[in-house]
Amino acid sequence: MPDAIAYIYVKRPASTSFDELVKDFESCGLTLVNPASGRITAISETGDQVEVSRNWLASKIGSAETVGFQWWFDQSTDLYCRFRFTPDVLVEEYALDGLGEKLTSVKEVLIGRFRKLVRNNSARGLVLDTSGVTEGYDWDDFFLGRSNLAIELPDVLGIERSDADRIEIETNQLAVEQLENGMLLI
Repeated sequence: MPDAIAYIYVKRPASTSFDELVKDFESCGLTLVNPASGRITAISETGDQVEVSRNWLASKIGSAETVGFQWWFDQSTDLYCRFRFTPDVLVEEYALDGLGEKLTSVKEVLIGRFRKLVRNNSARGLVLDTSGVTEGYDWDDFFLGRSNLAIELPDVLGIERSDADRIEIETNQLAVEQLENGMLLI
C-alpha cells in the first residue's frame, strides 16, 4: 500500500523558526515529548530512536542539517518528520500513515503553515497525498523547476503562482484557492 506523505517546500534562507513550528503543531495536540517516555526523539539514519533535546533539534534545523524526529499525539500515535536542505529550499517531510482521525488536524496545520509561508513570500510548495497516488514522483524536480507536472494530483497541492503554467493536466474540476503569491489546488 502506498505511503501517505506531505511535503512543504520553503525558500532558503528559511524564514520560519523552530519555535513557530512547535507552536503550529502544538495547536493540534502534537508535542515533541513522548507522553510515555518523557523523551524527545530524533531518528538516526539507521532508524533508531535517539534521545535529544529541543535545543539540539532547533540547532540542527538552524544550521541546515538534515534531521528526522517525531511528534506525538499520545504514547502510541506519532508523526514522523524530516527536515532536509538543498541549496535552494528547505523540505519538511511528514509521514502521515497511522494517524487515523487525527490526520484532519495535521492537514489543517500543514495547510496553515503553507498559507503563512505564502504571506511571507517564503513558500515554494505543499504536497498532501494521503492516498499515495504520487508515491515515487520526484517533487524536488517540480518545485526546483526541473520538470513539469503531468501526474495525478495529490489531495492538496500548494504552488507558487509562477508554477501554474507547469501543470500539464486538467485542473478545471479542482477547487482552487487563490493566495496572494500562490494557490492551493484541492
